[in-house]
Amino acid sequence: MASIPDSPLGVSSSRLALVDRFPPTTYTGLKDLNKLIVARRDQLYQKVEGASQYLSFKDVSPQQFDYIVEREEGLSGHVRLNHFRDIETLVVKISARETERAHATFWSLFIRASYRMGMDEDETCGLGATTFWGPTGSAKETDCSFTNLHSRSGQWPIWVIEAAIRSSDSMLRLRAAAAWWAAHSAGDVKLVFLIEVNRETKEVIVEQHVPVRWNYPNTRSHSGSGAGPAWKASRVSTATIRTQGVDSPTIQGGPLVLEFESVFERAPNPPLEQDIVISETKLLEWAVRFSK
Repeated sequence: MASIPDSPLGVSSSRLALVDRFPPTTYTGLKDLNKLIVARRDQLYQKVEGASQYLSFKDVSPQQFDYIVEREEGLSGHVRLNHFRDIETLVVKISARETERAHATFWSLFIRASYRMGMDEDETCGLGATTFWGPTGSAKETDCSFTNLHSRSGQWPIWVIEAAIRSSDSMLRLRAAAAWWAAHSAGDVKLVFLIEVNRETKEVIVEQHVPVRWNYPNTRSHSGSGAGPAWKASRVSTATIRTQGVDSPTIQGGPLVLEFESVFERAPNPPLEQDIVISETKLLEWAVRFSK
């Protein structure tokens, strides 16, 4: 991401959609979209090396996006949609078995740890693949999202999970997603976990990102704009889990710590309530489930 923002959100839609790195194709209708989804879904199912889960389209108007959403259940594959209204660009992520299992089982680790502390269901409320709308009209679906109904009634989840199969664009797309959540929620999304699964090496990378508030630099281009503080995503931890290989299993960067106040948006009541710590052993058991 650029160090100097070029929109009131702190980063432009063009950068979040990675249009310079991965130019989108022209949208030509729902029928053609379905064909492309089917073709890419088949590549992912057949584990074609380097196949990306992402498709990107330009010239998708707000009206066309609404039409796609209305018929999303009829799309030929389970997908996540991210529409950038101001640049009329749509990024489609096609689900894969490993990524679905990765975020679902990661969620189960969190739930079990929460219940051991006596948390109730309202404080560990899963929102699934809900669509969220940013202030510029940009829309994004999560892989998983969570909130505490006791402490939050607003539109944004407290934390989310994004997962992808490794490809040439996977980590760039995942980090762009983290930047989207930080910027569009103005820091209301407190945690973003990124999970990248390497099919070839059986390696899993987990990055934890948090929102950071910052001000525009005092430059001529921004001095008279009246723009307020912006938000960006900052990576605070990385865990690399290798489940196979000569030196495997190995973990670098563990254990994984989920700070209580960031996850539940309230202070803990000790001694039972505390930060959730996912040990290296638990991380390895988790990664083995879906990376075989």
